[in-house]
Amino acid sequence: MILDAITLKNLEILPESSPHSLFHYIDHTVTPCGKRLLTAWLCQPLFDIAAINTSPPPPPLTPSRLDAVAELIATPALLSAVRSSFKGLLDIERVLSRLHDYCGALINPKHPDNRALYYEDKKYNSRKIKDFVELMDAMKRVLSFGQSVNTPVSSALLQKLLTVVPVEAATNEIAFPDMTEILEFFDTSFQHDKAIEEGIIMPQEGMNRELDAVNASLTATHQELEDYLHQTQARFGCPWRRQVRVTCRQITFFGSNKDRFQLQFPESVCQRLGAMPKEFLLKSQRKGVKRFWTPFIQERFATLQKLEEEKQALLKTVTASVFAKFYEVRSFAYVDF
Repeated sequence: MILDAITLKNLEILPESSPHSLFHYIDHTVTPCGKRLLTAWLCQPLFDIAAINTSPPPPPLTPSRLDAVAELIATPALLSAVRSSFKGLLDIERVLSRLHDYCGALINPKHPDNRALYYEDKKYNSRKIKDFVELMDAMKRVLSFGQSVNTPVSSALLQKLLTVVPVEAATNEIAFPDMTEILEFFDTSFQHDKAIEEGIIMPQEGMNRELDAVNASLTATHQELEDYLHQTQARFGCPWRRQVRVTCRQITFFGSNKDRFQLQFPESVCQRLGAMPKEFLLKSQRKGVKRFWTPFIQERFATLQKLEEEKQALLKTVTASVFAKFYEVRSFAYVDF
């Protein structure tokens, strides 16, 4: 049966129609998902006895929902455990919906979102990853509850809902799937805090060989540039003694983004030299300092930029693969509380 808006208002079914509505008196839900489910039931009440006694309606017949409700009322300890475990739980249904759209955009190149330009792309991606991490934490909380229940129940429906079974056995039927393996995969595959901060998933070392190789090359290139700086400091009278960690603060690298690794010389050093060696190309200057590039720096910096682009492309692929993996198993997160 479907009730229209006028009927719902006249009968004072929903809280919007009256402060003393039916919903107000029977609502004891503790999660947003449960509140919406109760609202849907009130707006579309069943009038078939067989459908009322079973959940979902037949066919096929399933264990009695009313028996399960009666047993929960008669077992206050179990009911209290359920309520305390799920109180304040993340709105799993809404988060799943948002992540479903995001996964669809990553998997389908023709998705409308792929034609959109986000001016705060990092902030947008960080929010999605944060949603994903919070969802995994919520599902771990749900699984922990299911694994901790040891109260014997006689209701067949409660037995199904409170007994953790392998994922394969939970397909296409009422069951509590064991999500341990799935959750461990997402928990160990990347650093959650760093991914939220940077807006992109960085897998743990050893998870992606191609990315590990690029990271190793980046580290080696950075080290070559640092060694070149130390050689330059020593060459122009600023010795670098690695054993006692003495650095020269007069000649340093300067710049950001595309102007990184400029060799910054104090003007006094330049005046003392009279003329800089031919390989030193003036890049920029301001009062008191001059900044140079050399062929070596230009070559290594070009290599560095290429490696950074490769890394970003690989990270986007890794992010897409993690969400694609989640997309494959997302159905096990749909639980009505």
